[in-house]
Amino acid sequence: MSSDKVAVLGGTFDPIHIGHLIIAQSVVEKLDLTKCIFIPVNIPPHKDDTMLTSDERLKLVRMATEGDERFEVSDVEVVKNGVSYTYDTLNELEVVYGRDNMFFIVGSDVLYEFKDWHRYNELLKLAIIVVVPRRKTFVLFQKFSRSIDRGRWRHDKDEGLLHLVENKNRVVCVRTPIIEISSTMIRNRLRSGLTIKYLVPEKVERYLSERIVSA
Repeated sequence: MSSDKVAVLGGTFDPIHIGHLIIAQSVVEKLDLTKCIFIPVNIPPHKDDTMLTSDERLKLVRMATEGDERFEVSDVEVVKNGVSYTYDTLNELEVVYGRDNMFFIVGSDVLYEFKDWHRYNELLKLAIIVVVPRRKTFVLFQKFSRSIDRGRWRHDKDEGLLHLVENKNRVVCVRTPIIEISSTMIRNRLRSGLTIKYLVPEKVERYLSERIVSA
């Protein structure tokens, strides 16, 4: 079993942008981890469609992270050729890194959706959950962070958040820079013929610009 402490950042990455990279870098630095593993999903369980194919999204994540030894890309979900579930992926990685060396990154915008995740109540057995703030749910991030400190969630009717707080030794809140960039914004700019320069790494920008023109 590896002794490396690793962050895991999963997502659709449709497409990957600099906000993803800044979050990964911040978590690695603040928690003193060895690296962050980016894992593009194959078929997202909670999204209907994507602009890019799974192979394209995987390719762009590799483009965006190449040359940085702190970043690694895994195709574990893409090669499964089915719906991607976090539980299944972390279950595989736990064998390699162990439950105390793996830190799974989630944004505060998904906290209220946590109870809808596949086998959510077992995720904390596989990895430590790292919650990072998102702009639209920053107030929730602050409330949740305080609740973690107190070990109590005031709105007990939310079973997902209550589960996280009750297992607070397996949850950590990390304040990372809030970057007001989203994959949706980038897709909309591309469809409107606007530049995505500075929003994504240069190689990703070049690929996407050429793809849209040739589509």
